[in-house]
Amino acid sequence: MRLDHFSEYTTTASVTKPKEESRPSGFRKTPPFAIFLKEHFVKKDGVKVTEAMKELKNRWNLLGAIEKKKYFDESEAELKAKIAKFDALSVEEKQKLLDESAKQREERKRRRNRAEKAAKREEANRPVRPSSAYNLYIKEKMDSTERTPEKIRARFSEAAAAWKTLPDSEKQKYISQADALAKKFAKDMAAWKEANEKEKKLKNETTAEKSAA
Repeated sequence: MRLDHFSEYTTTASVTKPKEESRPSGFRKTPPFAIFLKEHFVKKDGVKVTEAMKELKNRWNLLGAIEKKKYFDESEAELKAKIAKFDALSVEEKQKLLDESAKQREERKRRRNRAEKAAKREEANRPVRPSSAYNLYIKEKMDSTERTPEKIRARFSEAAAAWKTLPDSEKQKYISQADALAKKFAKDMAAWKEANEKEKKLKNETTAEKSAA
């Protein structure tokens, strides 16, 4: 059999999933790559899961079409078995599973939204890294009234060249300002991290209490 018969077998780990909303989770197609992962993944001491997954993804990408066919065939066979099992259920059993699956999807969506909002809040309050002595000098020397790109570039070049020849005694002003800003940044960053840790700890405790209730 020629290789072009297997053109549908991609060489990447990303496989387009068909829409299977008519069946609940647990009765849908398992991607071939997921089957490959299950077969080859081994947890090793000292090796992060993300690193192991990356290695397996690379191995998957290096497989040829014929080698991947095993996993595509297994995926199709598994799907047929799932469909047969689901079709054998009563109407009431099917509806119950579909309702539970819909609730799970909504809960996952809510969790993602909460996580995204929390991440945005966290980043919004993150202290901004301060300017260096050089950047403080450049900012001071740039004329805000100069609007054209040509004039802005010319002014920047002049200021950059002037900084290189600026005596250390004159640079000290900007170095001192930068040092003060750096110290404030370090203090603010430490406070920001501490506040985030407290918020996460409180959130985890609240979640644990709700789960135990």
